[in-house]
Amino acid sequence: MAENMADIKRRMKSVSSTKQITKAMELVASSKLRKAKERAICRSHYTDATYQLMLRVAKYTSYINNIYFKDRENADKTIYVVLSGDKGLAGGFNTNVIKQAVSEIGDEKEKAVIFALGAKGADYFKKNDYDVVGEYIGISDDPNYGVAKKIIGTVINLYTSDEDIRKVKIIYSKFNSVVSQGIISATVLPISRKADNSDGTPVTSELVIEPGGEELLEELVPQYITSLLYGAMIENNAGEEASRRMAMSAATDNANELLEELEIRYNSARQSSITNELIEIVSGAEALK
Repeated sequence: MAENMADIKRRMKSVSSTKQITKAMELVASSKLRKAKERAICRSHYTDATYQLMLRVAKYTSYINNIYFKDRENADKTIYVVLSGDKGLAGGFNTNVIKQAVSEIGDEKEKAVIFALGAKGADYFKKNDYDVVGEYIGISDDPNYGVAKKIIGTVINLYTSDEDIRKVKIIYSKFNSVVSQGIISATVLPISRKADNSDGTPVTSELVIEPGGEELLEELVPQYITSLLYGAMIENNAGEEASRRMAMSAATDNANELLEELEIRYNSARQSSITNELIEIVSGAEALK
């Protein structure tokens, strides 16, 4: 029984150590989540303003054949920019994003071109023989506009040089609340003109565009798509930290429940040990009479 008590005590110490780690990770995730939420709010205003400016310029430009707006009906390939995390211990966060990408690709691996942002996604797609042309590791914890600009530059170069590519999609986890994250699959190229009711021909106006509409679009479109990816990186980071916080909170709660159960078992074992010792003492005293 003494050995059993020692085993329980050793297990209680192990669970207590694990609880300290999960609690610390929960607090770290909470701190990172707060910063990510602040960045997401600031970024959204810039993206919306860039989009509205781009559509306004497009109205006064003959953009119907512009490569960024034109739908390549005969092309059949798609670039998927898939955002995942570099670390685990975040519940089903990484799995959900990867499942969405796999579901959209289906059985047509040969028509999918993957840009994997995050170690978890990169490992999965390489292991399962997808065409991974871009792999970016170690950027999920600290979203950076410069990194997003570099990635989008590579994506746009591939899109403009390969006529077999019909569209570019970004798949990521959008932060809604601490307990809710949704998977977003957004087509960023070609650019949708749903907010524009024109037919793509120039509109006569006194608006003067310098150096010119086409030249300005060449600058605005990459900036707009970069801001979309940067925003996705921020949202994805917030979602990851929220998922990790929830996972670590659940782990801490489980550790508390296990400690309570082990405490009861330890006290029961100790009481049983004391009772046995008292019985032995009484039995010995009776034998001496």
